[in-house]
Amino acid sequence: MAALGKSAEEGAADALKRQLAELGGAEVLLQAILDSASDCILVISPDGTILLSGRALPRVSSTSLLRTSVYEHIAPETREAARSCVERVVRSGAPDSCECTIPSEHGQPACYEARISPILRGGRVTTLLMICADVTERRATEAALRRSEERYRSVIAALDEGIVLQDASGAIQACNASAERILGLTSAAMAGRESRDPRWRAVHEDGSAFNGDLHPAIVTLRTGAPQKNVIMGVHRPEGEMAWISINSQPLLRPSESIPYAVVTSFHDITERKRSEEELRRSEERFRATFNQAGCTASSRSCSISRRSRRRR
Repeated sequence: MAALGKSAEEGAADALKRQLAELGGAEVLLQAILDSASDCILVISPDGTILLSGRALPRVSSTSLLRTSVYEHIAPETREAARSCVERVVRSGAPDSCECTIPSEHGQPACYEARISPILRGGRVTTLLMICADVTERRATEAALRRSEERYRSVIAALDEGIVLQDASGAIQACNASAERILGLTSAAMAGRESRDPRWRAVHEDGSAFNGDLHPAIVTLRTGAPQKNVIMGVHRPEGEMAWISINSQPLLRPSESIPYAVVTSFHDITERKRSEEELRRSEERFRATFNQAGCTASSRSCSISRRSRRRR
């Protein structure tokens, strides 16, 4: 969009001043507000010409901004997005917003969130109020948080241990792929299910039912204390028993002693339990065989002794 000629720019500025005068000569007050605001506030014409400005944009003084196009100060990669936003506000008469990049003093681009509102006269958009908030640090923090979360998800996904996150009520909010594999359930099937849900059919090592209130996650939520190496058997949907060793860790907010959530980790010890059971049965068979052999040997010894006495 081409810049206005000087007379047209002056005409737009004069029209704005007349509007302010009609409001009681508020131009001085408005300029004071513009200058004191923490954000950069601009009043622009529909074609983007800056008519009034408060705090300066990076590398440009507020006085230097006057009668320049706002698009001159926006980096090329976001210039069209800003232009489209202004045009939407002019067409619709409704506020809109966009993000734009503005080169900074140090050469690094600064990210601004521009909120644009129409100023109407006679039902027509004559000027626009553009409030530009520097969100560079916020976006950098958000990007760092996203990277941190991505690393966290990658680590959790790579673990062979099952990981389950439960909220303060004990309901499952998230889990990793290993938890799905070990328990034989999808994350969708587990979502919202509590440790106390009878569908787990949880048991102790002696085969007795595992009381839901004694599940490690529930104990941790109730007491705030971590639980370590708790052995539990749970039935997979197809009926097979999976044995797991469970650890639970509370999630606490600063200065609070009651957990707002709990993270439970567990690893599959089903094969170990099978090996232990096979070893136990083998030992029982060995003892039975040994005892039987001992009895047989004792019986033979008694028989020989009786025959020897008869000969004498």
